[in-house]
Amino acid sequence: MRSRRFILSAVAVYTVGAILLADAALRDDDPDQTSPAIVTPIPKPSVVTVPLTTTSSSTSTSVAESAHDALQADLSTAEILSSVDPTLPCLEWAPLALDVGWPAEELPTLLPILWKESRCQPWADSGPDHGLAQVNQIHSDYLAQLGLTHEDMKDPRQNLAFSLRLWSEREAAGKCGWKPWRVACD
Repeated sequence: MRSRRFILSAVAVYTVGAILLADAALRDDDPDQTSPAIVTPIPKPSVVTVPLTTTSSSTSTSVAESAHDALQADLSTAEILSSVDPTLPCLEWAPLALDVGWPAEELPTLLPILWKESRCQPWADSGPDHGLAQVNQIHSDYLAQLGLTHEDMKDPRQNLAFSLRLWSEREAAGKCGWKPWRVACD
């Protein structure tokens, strides 16, 4: 029930924001600009098309089931996030962390690490360390074995997935998974 209220609140806020933006765009009473502007080009949007090869009922059913599964996963993620301490830093990265496989119970440790390492900035680069979790260049050979580069660690999904791999492999070997980030295990 709580997640349903959250979703309805989010939809209401989005709708009000869209109406206000549309209203402002239709008005021509904006004051003239008095200071120089720095104009940056707007990147071209990417369009992804998913071809449906057939229109049989089995395709429709699988698409509907996929949409249902996706909605259930979103609701599950929202439910998990509603139980996470809202004062934790880097909460904006929690859904992606869950999506790449981080266990929900590790978020209270992971999110402060992201803050400490990168201040939640995916492009953070301190020379030998890159990305959200500041993956060190010492892992370059391991990254290469996985078909990744150290530069790929600036991609938040790749960074969180590789960090999960480092953490989980250490945990599976009976070691402290947080050691690469100099965090003590209990």
